[in-house]
Amino acid sequence: MIKNEIGKIILRVGLGLIFFAHGLSKFQGGINNTVGFFDSIMSMHHNKKPSGNNSEGFSFRC
Repeated sequence: MIKNEIGKIILRVGLGLIFFAHGLSKFQGGINNTVGFFDSIMSMHHNKKPSGNNSEGFSFRC
């Protein structure tokens, strides 16, 4: 049982460090860059033309 707990702690600390480093790099790169990225995603979503029977205007091909 103690090995399970140690493994969980190591996993949580490792993932926490990864997420922290990723967020820190985004923050240091400038919040305006992050906002610009999300704005570009939203503009791509709003510029889609309906093509098909689905209600959101997206068409999926296999």
